[in-house]
Amino acid sequence: MFFFFSKTLQFLSMPLVTICALFLLAFFIRSQRWKFRFFRAGLILLLFCSNDFIANELMMAWEVPPTPLS
Repeated sequence: MFFFFSKTLQFLSMPLVTICALFLLAFFIRSQRWKFRFFRAGLILLLFCSNDFIANELMMAWEVPPTPLS
């Protein structure tokens, strides 16, 4: 059961799945205010996550800096 939940949560936490969910919510929701907010959030996340420079900077910030061998 843990394996199933870990794989499902890993899939749902991927940026493209989140962006698609936001666009689907923007398509199906009736309120114009929430439709605009979901669409705008999906568009901002799409632009942010698809930018190679930002993705590389975030990955480099996450990595442990190398220690020199003396």
